[in-house]
Amino acid sequence: MSNRKLISFVAWRYLFSHKRRSAINLITAISAMGVMVATMALVCVMSVLNGFEQMVEDAYCVFDPQLKIVPQNGETLQLDNASLQKALQQNNIKSYATTLQQQGLIMYDGLQMPVNVMGADNHFTNVVTLDSIMLGGAWKIYNDDSYAVVSAGITNHLAIISDYTNALELYVPKRGAKVNVARPDNAFRKGYIYVTGNFAVRQERFDENTIIIPLQYMQELYGRDSLTVSAVWIKLNDENSLKRVQREISRTLDDSMEVLNQQQQQKDYYRIMKIEKWITFLILAFILLIAVCNIIGSLSMLMIDKQKDIETLSNLGADRTLISHIFMVEGWMISAVGAVIGTLLGLALSIAQQHFGFIKMSTDVFAPSYPVCIKIGDIVLVFITVLTLGALAAYYPAHYLKRKEQNEQQ
Repeated sequence: MSNRKLISFVAWRYLFSHKRRSAINLITAISAMGVMVATMALVCVMSVLNGFEQMVEDAYCVFDPQLKIVPQNGETLQLDNASLQKALQQNNIKSYATTLQQQGLIMYDGLQMPVNVMGADNHFTNVVTLDSIMLGGAWKIYNDDSYAVVSAGITNHLAIISDYTNALELYVPKRGAKVNVARPDNAFRKGYIYVTGNFAVRQERFDENTIIIPLQYMQELYGRDSLTVSAVWIKLNDENSLKRVQREISRTLDDSMEVLNQQQQQKDYYRIMKIEKWITFLILAFILLIAVCNIIGSLSMLMIDKQKDIETLSNLGADRTLISHIFMVEGWMISAVGAVIGTLLGLALSIAQQHFGFIKMSTDVFAPSYPVCIKIGDIVLVFITVLTLGALAAYYPAHYLKRKEQNEQQ
């Protein structure tokens, strides 16, 4: 029998054999259960955090385009740009729309509010699914009208009623105009628009103070020509080709523009979510480390209990290196048993929550129960982390046994 098989065989027997001191069995069981519970918690928490990320990502996908061309610097780009026109001729582009965003001020029934004004062209409805964002009223944003839809925040703040009779007053700054203290209104243009509906996309930057008006009307109001826009929103024929199309468009565009996917459009949010996820992982991994440290005590007591076996193996020719490896593998097996059972239980709980949603949230604004998204990569990472910490914990007592023999020989 090779040394490797001998080590595995003896360690396996020690794991399940009866010990002379019953406390060792109890401590070993507690060590395995500690690893199991910590592993299960890691799997469940990671799956829930992935679920929240997926839930908000799905909400963002409702309004954020699959790809978005924006200026590298400044606020606007020109539609007659040769590289932009060439990029928009990609075969996989199903439709695209142009928008222009600026700041403004609206007044309604004696109340006023600073807003983010977005002009959208007639193709906007081909890129965004309006049925999922409209709360009430109708979308009537066409270039030949002076209609608007407003976000839920504006509706609530100004108590706007979509009655087509009371118009909003929209004030926008004149480009290059200086504010005269005596007549500050001369620095602004004034327009009238009628609200036909309101919307919500579950994004604070849109839901708080956004008003959408026809692009042509906005360009006239802000003194922009028809070729000046802030962004080009793109919808693809095949979402699976997104990365390839993004690379092709990026190579086609000149240095004044860039193309962003949905994650890049929300890079601050995704960065925060990733930071929260990995900080949570590190905290739970530290708790796991504390649980794994019980293996040190378990192996130390097992070494005391198996002194006669150690002497027998030594008399049969086994050196201390081989004996220390037996106990190291023993400790690793304890963590492996806890890791396997904990991973399976964590997956079972996550799958049950995913299908039945038995753990409810305190509010069902976003979802009635905690969302779950199981990612194989995270499960593998948790499993490897548990086994690595278990191996490190088992190394200390096993190394101590080897070092003790070397001191005795000296």
